[in-house]
Amino acid sequence: MTTIACQFSDLSIQFGHRTLFRGLSASLPVARHGLVAPNGQGKTLLLSILSHTLQPTTGAVNWQRPFFPLRTASTAGNRVVDILGVAERYDALMRLEKGEATDSDFSLLEGAWHLPDQWRAAIKDAGVSIDLADDASQLSGGQLSRLRLCSAFMDAQQFILLDEPTNHLDHNGRRWLRKKLQQHGGGCVIASHDRALLRDMDCILELTADRLHIYGENYDGYYTIKNRLLAAATHAVAHAEREVRKHKHLQQVALQRAASRRKQGEKLRTSGSQCRLLLDRQKNRAEQSLSRLKQQNAQQQTQLTQQLQDSRDKVFELDSQAMVLPNRPGHAGHAVLFSALQLPFVCHQTFSLVVSRGERWHINGDNGSGKSTLLKVVAGLLPPRAGDCQLKTAVVYLDQHFSLLDKSLSALQFLQRWNDTVSETLWRTRLANLRLDADKVHLPLAALSYGEQMKVALLAVGDAPQQPELLLLDEPENFLDLDSRMLLEKTLQSWQGTLMIVSHDEEFVSRLAVTHQLDMNFL
Repeated sequence: MTTIACQFSDLSIQFGHRTLFRGLSASLPVARHGLVAPNGQGKTLLLSILSHTLQPTTGAVNWQRPFFPLRTASTAGNRVVDILGVAERYDALMRLEKGEATDSDFSLLEGAWHLPDQWRAAIKDAGVSIDLADDASQLSGGQLSRLRLCSAFMDAQQFILLDEPTNHLDHNGRRWLRKKLQQHGGGCVIASHDRALLRDMDCILELTADRLHIYGENYDGYYTIKNRLLAAATHAVAHAEREVRKHKHLQQVALQRAASRRKQGEKLRTSGSQCRLLLDRQKNRAEQSLSRLKQQNAQQQTQLTQQLQDSRDKVFELDSQAMVLPNRPGHAGHAVLFSALQLPFVCHQTFSLVVSRGERWHINGDNGSGKSTLLKVVAGLLPPRAGDCQLKTAVVYLDQHFSLLDKSLSALQFLQRWNDTVSETLWRTRLANLRLDADKVHLPLAALSYGEQMKVALLAVGDAPQQPELLLLDEPENFLDLDSRMLLEKTLQSWQGTLMIVSHDEEFVSRLAVTHQLDMNFL
């Protein structure tokens, strides 16, 4: 029998005049659910409503079992036990060891004497070397993320709510989280764009403006269904276009026949060979018939045109976008030369390396191993501690925050300043082709989603005053939704230049035809 963890009905959330979603109703069983949606559609808000930290505009949420919303508050000065959510019992144990325990401490610790060993084992399993009483502020961002995630698994029965939990995890951290979720039997809803993680889910929840679509399969099954829907919608567009053309042709034939009959009646009237009264009646009936025909044709044409537009809207909703970066004629040679290089901020030996034109390098390693630092040295944003980095080609550096962009400007303003040889009309056309409409091109870039910012950044790369032959990508996919990740993948797949990329997303990297690996853990 299926155990229901949570039920909600008629949920909606509205800010001012904007409604992000409305009328959401569902029952969530104790299972692993992956929550997907375009950036800005309201995934985080839905999780906040489910965890009772945000009041919906309408609707109600009812839980049948304990749930865990991931805490993301600042941990400055907090101990490890505070992050784990076990401080009350830990402090009671400390008072007991000092001989200062109260009656309430003994009640709290009944049957819990073994828990500290479990807490330490959980921290060790997460790959974090720290004691329970230590200050968590000394941890790196990735270690702190793992520690917070550990707190989600303290109770094996609770239903877990997590929002993009892999964003700040390295390769090992992502594998650890996937293992923990597979072992956890309490169920979960995970908002994520990490396809490897979504494959471990039992079902996919897709959030749209008017409903929550539930697919009873993991990511691969969901993706297959979406492709089938796209194929059906594309077929519907072709069918609707044929129907519109066919109706226009039949309408033209019918009108021509009516005109021919009217002309024949006029000839008879002129010749006087038939009774004028009879001819007048026939003329009136013909005119009435023609009027009805035109009205029917107009209604049918409107209906067919609407069906065509609906089909096109469905394709627009389902189809992924594409863009192409211009490829310069390739030639052999070196793109980057590292000579006895030692990076700043990290403890590495010196190393020498040659990156040749056309090669695709994946820079991997644990958090803090110097991956981003290496790219910044190549880009000239940081000086090396020792040695030399020689750049032999034009380069563009894109990080996960798309810092290339001046986010105080609108997309149109930034692109016009970036390359003023391209006309405003052409920039508008290119932005519109990437679904950035007339309203969005005038918003500050900071107000756009990361996916929309990425599109503007790629347009800038494609029309840089000096066309780059080397792209440095520092986790560019980290905050992107699924559609934006696929757009970035397709764009990079077709680009023939040199690539150096930092990413912990195995699937993203696997699609980029990487030719070389550099593991920063072994430098």
